Amino acid sequence: VYGIMNDITEYKEKEEILEKKNYELEERHAKKEMGMSIVSHEIRTPITAIIGFVENILINKDAVDPDLIKMIYKIYGNSIRLKELVNNFLDYNKLNAGKMELVKENIELYTIVEEVITNNEMLMEIKGIKCENLLKTGIYVYVDATMIYQVINNIVSNAIKYNKENGEIKAEAEINGNIAILKISDTGAGIKPEN
Repeated sequence: VYGIMNDITEYKEKEEILEKKNYELEERHAKKEMGMSIVSHEIRTPITAIIGFVENILINKDAVDPDLIKMIYKIYGNSIRLKELVNNFLDYNKLNAGKMELVKENIELYTIVEEVITNNEMLMEIKGIKCENLLKTGIYVYVDATMIYQVINNIVSNAIKYNKENGEIKAEAEINGNIAILKISDTGAGIKPEN
């Protein structure tokens, strides 16, 4: 009887070292993600407070000097953008950590578009932009309400940001079988076809 054996002691030792290093890296990554998440939440709190104070001033803008109002509008616009960046950063962290959960439900498309428009009214007012929600009521979509709100809000924010002064934004829907196609158009420069 013949037998051939290989000594795998060295291989096993290297495997154990790699497993240990991998565990350490995963632990370090988890701590880093938690740290970034905490920092993001901490940043979001004062931003929300600033936006609240600025909104109160803008609601009572007739009692404030017009030159000062122009600066306050700029503070407001930049605060909103900063808040969006922080929210996107938090979502990116959740996505990377595999903690992004979708909670799907039937929601009316008109209602969610109307909510986005209402929440962006102040930014539209700054640039004199008119926004029309041309969607019909009664169109329901099965989606995660928070995620679809964020997607529509990002599109509308860009439509405001890159629009011309006194421009327009239109929201429309097209139904194709059981598919709802949401179309948001604006009077900005647009994106070149090659891009």
